[in-house]
Amino acid sequence: MNQKISSHHQLAVLYRLEPGCLGPNGVETIEAFCAYANKNFQSKYCRFMALNIVPRFDKNLPEIEYEMNGKKLNRIQANKYLSRFEHDLDGLEEDLQEVLAHLIDDYLAAQ
Repeated sequence: MNQKISSHHQLAVLYRLEPGCLGPNGVETIEAFCAYANKNFQSKYCRFMALNIVPRFDKNLPEIEYEMNGKKLNRIQANKYLSRFEHDLDGLEEDLQEVLAHLIDDYLAAQ
């Protein structure tokens, strides 16, 4: 079962990224970076996950949100979904952060 899951059955992940992770000029470059990251993100989870990386300008909003078919999921629900694919939420979040760190390095090196 390696084919991509239909978008209605994918875990939608909204990842809000702090501008500061791009250095002192992060506020000016975060939106361009998010577009770059959304275009270039590759992960073992992409088959059953749809990721949207956006700037995190409001610290009151959570860093990560999960939903499926328009309905917000809590961590327990998202973890239960991932267990169908023999993955867990901690592993997904770790992978997201690792891939994003590489994308940040690549993006900053190209500037």
